[in-house]
Amino acid sequence: MKKLDQIASPEQGKEIMNKCGCILSGKIFEPLKEKFKETGDIDEVLKMKHEITVQLHERAFKGEINWDVDEQTLELVKNNPQIGSGIRKGNKIYIKKVPFASTEYHKTNDQQKKRFYYCHCPNVRGSIELGFDISPIFCHCGGGYFRIFWENVLEKPIEVEMVKSIIKGNDSCEFIIHLPENLMNKDTDTE
Repeated sequence: MKKLDQIASPEQGKEIMNKCGCILSGKIFEPLKEKFKETGDIDEVLKMKHEITVQLHERAFKGEINWDVDEQTLELVKNNPQIGSGIRKGNKIYIKKVPFASTEYHKTNDQQKKRFYYCHCPNVRGSIELGFDISPIFCHCGGGYFRIFWENVLEKPIEVEMVKSIIKGNDSCEFIIHLPENLMNKDTDTE
């Protein structure tokens, strides 16, 4: 990462790391892709994404999926669509990641441990645990996850902006997904 910081501009580093996002199975975004084709309404897609996200977290809470989801995280996901699903304002979707190890995350008041339990990335968790720094460019791979997801759903290129990240010292990871201007239906384009 230090070498990437030295040889690439911030924009080039972002683009490189966006391409390192987790590759998703088509099963994950296929229903949302179909919903968008059917309705052309991004808000309907987000509503469906939130329903799916809540269902998955309910299953994890019951032990049907091997995710660490405690009652507090389940309530956060249910009551705040920005967490895990995203909310739209104009041509932007604002999304905040769900804590990774939510049981331990909610048990501790130690900010360093909270950041450790919040993060999904084993490399970042390792850097926190061992006390060494990683370039903030690294977290653009998290943005790549959202980029891959939404480009598959919309079948159009999008941009993702990292607003907050654990590496930058924030207590959460938050991104803005910039939707193409011509995507929005004028009837649903509210801010």
